[in-house]
Amino acid sequence: MRRMKKRWKILGFGVLALLGIITAGAIMGHEPLPEYTTGPEADSLATEMLKAVSYDKWISTNALTFTFAGRHHYLWDKSRQLARIEWGSHSVLLRLSDQTGVAFLNGSLLTGKELESALQKAWSFWCNDSFWFCAPVKCFDPGTIRGIVSEEGAPPQLLIRYTSGGVTPGDSYLWILDEHKRPTGWKMWTSIIPVGGVYSSWENWKVLDSGATVATTHSTSSFEMELTNVQGATSLSKLGYKDDPFDPLLTKR
Repeated sequence: MRRMKKRWKILGFGVLALLGIITAGAIMGHEPLPEYTTGPEADSLATEMLKAVSYDKWISTNALTFTFAGRHHYLWDKSRQLARIEWGSHSVLLRLSDQTGVAFLNGSLLTGKELESALQKAWSFWCNDSFWFCAPVKCFDPGTIRGIVSEEGAPPQLLIRYTSGGVTPGDSYLWILDEHKRPTGWKMWTSIIPVGGVYSSWENWKVLDSGATVATTHSTSSFEMELTNVQGATSLSKLGYKDDPFDPLLTKR
């Protein structure tokens, strides 16, 4: 018994030491949010970024699909603001405007608390995953602040702060742009990441059938995340849907 207690004590000290090392590393790698200036210059740079990612084509791209990190599968009817979100044995048809909808588990309709739980989880997945899917085109969303960050010897960069919306309002992102103003990556200051200034790439851009462009790979120092099954067209029928996949949602209020 004494030996077992001693082993657990040593293990406990080891875990604490590991946490201390991780925390120390996080503190050392932390970057404070950079100073920025708002105004017409920031809006102009944001507009240039929109042009670089073919925002004019994005406007008419009304039907999209993508899979986030191999786990969450999406069909997005952008014109009607409806989404089908699937993970595991769940399938949710969600109204993005008010987060209401219908949900199924193994094909069976959910009700009550199970329905509420599925809708909340689907909305949480959507807020995170769709942002990684199309964040560049959200720089003029309601509640956004656009700023210019100027560093000596470097071209001006675009900082976007989100003061509302989603499930974690208050997050900030510093876009790293190439000479054509297309994103190559960003640095993040978010509530779910304890370290400020974490970098992630935006690369492997894909041109959709509609002409819009989407970055399909995001890499950090510790992981790589891919978007697969990325498709986009002007309508659901152009994606190959003969029947409306959102009928169960539209016929149930």
